[in-house]
Amino acid sequence: MAYLKEYYQQNLVQFHKVGLKLQNAPENENE
Repeated sequence: MAYLKEYYQQNLVQFHKVGLKLQNAPENENE
């Protein structure tokens, strides 16, 4: 499970970077 947790955390970082780009967009339903 440690692998999944680390993988998930890295995905969160990537997702956050994408989220920053989408911050200008009005679609904020998916936090």
